[in-house]
Amino acid sequence: METDVTSSEVEVHGHCDEHFSSVKEAFVDNFRNRGDVGASFAATIDGRFVIDIWAGYADAGRTRPWKRDTLACL
Repeated sequence: METDVTSSEVEVHGHCDEHFSSVKEAFVDNFRNRGDVGASFAATIDGRFVIDIWAGYADAGRTRPWKRDTLACL
């Protein structure tokens, strides 16, 4: 199930199993304290997504919201 979870001023989209809430908080911290503009993170255990979250913008001008399927070079 996909939900929107607002953590202060950072709106996190997607799903995060409650057992991994500290991972979501670290994700949000990157926006609050480390200048992230947009990002996503996903993790699976035994083939099941336990975290699939995204937030922010896909561009430095903050005109295109980061979406579930936004591509990024790593």
